[in-house]
Parts: sequence; C-alpha cells; structure tokens
Amino acid sequence: MFARSIVRRVHGRGGVLQLSEEVAAAVAEGRPTVALESTIISHGMPYPRNIETAVAVEDIIRAHGAVPATIAILDGKIRVGLSPAELEVLASSKNVSKTSRRDLATVLALGRRGATTVSGTMIAAHRAGIPIFVTGGLGGVHRGAEHTMDISADLTELGRTPVAVVCAGVKSILDIGLTLEVLETQGVTVVTVGATDDFPAFFTPKSGHKSMAAMPDVADCARAILANAQLGLGSGMVFAVPVPAAAACDAGEIEAQIQQALKEAEAKGILGKDVTPYLLSRVAELSGGRSLATNIELVRHNAAVGAQIAVAHARLKAASTKEPSSRVFPAAVPTSTTAAGPDVTTGRSTTAPTSSTASPTRSQRLLPITSDGRRPVVAGGVVVDITSRVSKDITLHTTNYGSVRQTLGGVGRNVAEALHRLGAQPVLRACVGADVAGSTVLGAMGTIGMETAGVQQLDRRRTASYSAVLDASGNLHFAVGDMDIFDSMGEAYVASFEQGLANASFVVVDGNVPLTSLAAISSASAKRGLPVWFEPTSVSKALKGLHPTVLPYLSYLAPNLYEMRAIAAALKIDRAPSSDDLDSSQVVAEARELLEKCQKALGGLGHEPVFVVKMGPHGVLAPTSLDTPQVVAHYPSKGPRQPEPVIVSVTGAGDSLCGGVVAGLHLGYSFRDAMRAGLVAAQHSLRDANPVGTSLTQAAIDRSGLSPLFD
Repeated sequence: MFARSIVRRVHGRGGVLQLSEEVAAAVAEGRPTVALESTIISHGMPYPRNIETAVAVEDIIRAHGAVPATIAILDGKIRVGLSPAELEVLASSKNVSKTSRRDLATVLALGRRGATTVSGTMIAAHRAGIPIFVTGGLGGVHRGAEHTMDISADLTELGRTPVAVVCAGVKSILDIGLTLEVLETQGVTVVTVGATDDFPAFFTPKSGHKSMAAMPDVADCARAILANAQLGLGSGMVFAVPVPAAAACDAGEIEAQIQQALKEAEAKGILGKDVTPYLLSRVAELSGGRSLATNIELVRHNAAVGAQIAVAHARLKAASTKEPSSRVFPAAVPTSTTAAGPDVTTGRSTTAPTSSTASPTRSQRLLPITSDGRRPVVAGGVVVDITSRVSKDITLHTTNYGSVRQTLGGVGRNVAEALHRLGAQPVLRACVGADVAGSTVLGAMGTIGMETAGVQQLDRRRTASYSAVLDASGNLHFAVGDMDIFDSMGEAYVASFEQGLANASFVVVDGNVPLTSLAAISSASAKRGLPVWFEPTSVSKALKGLHPTVLPYLSYLAPNLYEMRAIAAALKIDRAPSSDDLDSSQVVAEARELLEKCQKALGGLGHEPVFVVKMGPHGVLAPTSLDTPQVVAHYPSKGPRQPEPVIVSVTGAGDSLCGGVVAGLHLGYSFRDAMRAGLVAAQHSLRDANPVGTSLTQAAIDRSGLSPLFD
C-alpha cells in the first residue's frame, strides 16, 4: 500500500536498523506511528489468513490517522515498515525464524529472515523512535513454569524497554496470574483500556484477574505514556484491550481446548519457543476455527485502539513541546501568557476557568476551550436504522419483496461523525450492545477513522435500532423502535464520561441520555467551564432541557420548531394555535415569537441559554453574535447564490448542522460564520442517503468560501 520499498538508514547503528521512507518521514515529523510485530504473520496464523490480517491491520491503522510500521528482519537488516511484497514473503515463507532479543544478533549475522516477537519488536520500535506497538497478545509465564522455567522474554523486555504495548492481554494458553506477578516485579504499568479494571484473557474479555487501573479514554492512555517517558522510567507499559464481546470465545470451551492442547504438546515433547505456535494452531483446530476468528478480530480491534492512542499521544507530545503539528485539528495559542482569556485574533477561550483566573465573560463561556489539544465530547445515542420499502402494495401475512437499507444513526453518533469529517477529532460517549449490530457500528466507525474507545459495548443488551416499513410510495406504514439500551446510560456511563472531561473542549449531549445522567453530565461539564449544547431529539425529550437539574448548566438549546412549541407550552406561554400549513414567512414569524417569549420566560428565572431553532427548509433562528445572544437573526437554509438542493434524505440534517456549528467555533469562526458552516454541513446531509454527508470535509466549511455563498 503506502509503505515504500526502500528505506532510510538510521545513523549511528551501523545501518542495521532501516526505516521505510514513509515511516522515517512520520517519525521525523512527529506524526502518529504504530509498530507491528511480524511473528503473528509468520507463526501466528495460517496462510492466507495471515497476509489478509496483516494488510487489514495496516489499513485500519491508516484509517485512524496513524502510520503502520511492521517490523521484521530481511536481508540482514531490521526493517521498520514493509512493502506489500515483503509482507507476502513473511506470510508465505516456511524458513522464517521467530526472533526475540536473544536471537537478533544471530539472525542478523547469518542473513536469515526473521519475524520479530513482542520483545524483538519492542527493541526495534524503541530504537526507531516509535513509542506505541500493537500486537495480539503478550507472551508470559507458561503453565507448569514451576517445573520448566518457561517464561517469555516479553516480560523482561517490558521491564527495560520504554514502549507501550497495546494487546488483548496475555494469551489464554499461559498462566495469566503468574504473568501479572512477573510484570509487577518488573515495574511494568498494566492498564485495561475500558470501563473496568478486569484484565482480559486474549480469547475472552475477562481473566478473573485485575489490572492496576482502568482507562476508558485513549487520551488518558496517551497521557500515561507521555508521563512514563517524562519520568525516564525506562520500562514499558501494557494497555490491555478486551476482545469485543461479540467476537469472544466461550470461556469454558476455550479452557477445555487449551487443556487438551497442553497435554498433547507435553506428550509430543514440544518445548521452548515452539510451544506457543503449536498451542495456538491446535486450539484453532479443536475449536473448529473459532479461536482463529477471535484472534483475527481482536488484532483488528487492538489496531484501531492503538492507532487512536498514537494519535492522541502525538497531539499531546506536540503540545508539550509547543510545536503543534499542522496536520492535527488547529488549537488556539494564547497571544499573551500574562492572563487567561480569549485569543485576541479569534475570540476563543484558551484557558478553563479556575479559582486563580478572572471570571469568564458571557461570550467566553459559550466558546470551546481549545488549549492543550482538547477535543469536543459528544454524549448520546447510537442507532441502527433499517428502512424497508415494498415494491408493490403491502400484503399482510406473507413476504413482501422490495428494498431494505441499513444506515447508522442516532443523534449523538451523527453529530460525532459530522465533527469527525470536519477534522475536529471528537470523542463519542455512547453504548451499543454486545451483538452483531454493535460490532457493525464499531466496525463502520473504525472504517472512516472515527475513534471508538468511548463507545461501551454492553453484555446482554441490544444495540438501539429503528425499523421502518414504507409502502411503495414511500409513506410510513409502521415502525418498531428498540431503544431500551439508553436506560443503561447510568452511573458507569456517567463515570466514564466524567473521566474524559479534563481533555474536553466542548460538550454536546442529546436527549436520549436519561435525565439523571443528563443532569450529572451537564453539571460536571459546566463546573469545568465547558459549554454544553443540548440536542433534544424529540418533542417529549426536549422537555428534559427545562428540568431544574439540567437547565442551569446548558449553554445552548437546539430544538426544531415542533420541540420549540413543546418548550413554549411547558413554560405556559400564551400563543396562537399552530398549523403545519404555513408559508416560509409565517413559519419564521411563529418561531421568532416563540423564541422571544421563551427567552423572556427563562430570563425571568435567571437562565439565558442560546437558542438555535431549526425550521427545516425555512432555515434557522440563532444569534449573529455571542456577545448579544438574545438578539436573533434568520439564517436561510441556503445562500442566495446557491441552487435549490436535490434532497435525497432529511435524516441527519439537523445533527450535521450542530456538528458544523461546533466545528466552526473550534476553528475560531465568529458565531455567524459558524452557523453558516453548520448550514453547509446540513446541505451535504440533505444530498446523501446517509445521515451525515459522505462528501463533507473541513474544506467544505472553509471560511473564505462561506461569504460568497451567503452574502
């Protein structure tokens, strides 16, 4: 794919270590790079599954914004970054030596081909300047080691080489408890990347043992890696990623298969470095291929998480050296170091309010905090939308033929995707089930490079779904919604959300979040000086924004016209009867009247959220400036020079508007230009069958192009 076949020599080491041009450039520029071992290719999987997985893993890492660096020994050199042809050689050759620390010198001296183990890869990665390494599972203490003393060199390498290893825990064929004891003795930090500290067991999400900490946020993982380097500890770190529940093996069945394979290995006299490849191969046979499928899925999942950690680490490292990369989403740099406040060139707030800084102005409290590589956080729903449309009249009690389309939706997910496509690198906090639909959601997000570490996959819960049946004319006949999983957004969800607030810039929360959790999230965010934008999602859920445990903490309320009517009714505002048979000027006039009366009513209660009222094809009512948020203007849905849009689907347009506005604020736009960016994002949504337009990019909302469209 993108790895170039010839390489750049690392000076000062006799040319033994050689980096591909792609990897060398990424390391030199401080771009996120992920090391990959090659033993998993040569010894861990059969051909052609090994080459297919190797290629897929590199593609996943690139999709998440990092550069893959597969490491192996070829032609007497340690190669960091391989071409497709070199990957194929490793995958198909029989004479490839499994190469750990002890083997490096001899394999190099004899000019053999070598596939690096965890320890061998760590050494090469560290010398190449790559701090993060993804693999399947760690080696460790073999069962029966009290008699054989068979302990993997991976463990001692972790004690002396400062590389972070992202893995699915320790291979289940090993003694996990003793392995963790050895890692503790070696001074190795062991963290579970997830909501709990359960240490995974490779084929299964839980081993019965605990890590020293749980870190559900990849930004926290990145900070830990940076702190380890700044302290100069010299030891590695283990970031254990539980295999997705939908891909996991049954714990009882896999243990029985491991025990059988162990007995057979002992009977055959298989020892040393040949044990692990034999056991993995034999367990795959005994499980009918189930363990191999799990192995492949966990490696792919680890690659996605590892790449996300690498991206977060590169951002933090750039910020800590005050050399932010132009390749990451722009962060505000204060023009003065003498006081907290807005950047004089952009008006953005660059410092979160603390007890030692002056109170922020009204407009500052509405702006994202863009210092220190902070990122927008979205809390809300993920829904799989299934739309079935019959080709003829609907006939009951039999099969109706037609078309079935599945798309990913949910207001929170849609907003996060829009922010992602606009370069804002959002963190989505959501829940999906440990089912096929949940795995589909995570896979689809990963395919377009969205971070998935903040999406919890819950056992025994179904991913939210909405299934609609349309007649031949496209009219809704009936629909079934399964949204029970949103009730699971409770204490654990809130705790996970709050852990990521230290690195947040702006918070968007949708009405799918239960009221108690919505209150906790809004309160915690506001207390950190973070603006909170509430997307109601429905008429009934819009009223959550008025609850006394929520309303005081909201910076923005973004209802549509129907939700605005419900808010006005809840505030007991007198108004003329509404009608859906209104022309554009009448719709705008009604919305403006409702907005002004709601502002007055809430102002009398001491609350002044900024309203962004969405009126579909009639545009949006919102402020022109955050300095005077109570003064609203009408933003038409398109500029005078824009043609009438060809509308494919209206689903997701409002969510895309939110993503565009928040992205514009992060880019330092005035609120007026941020609103225009939101309208452009909504237009991309309207032209696409997907909720968020696949044509949406940061270039689409470039400020220089907005004025010609709308003025």
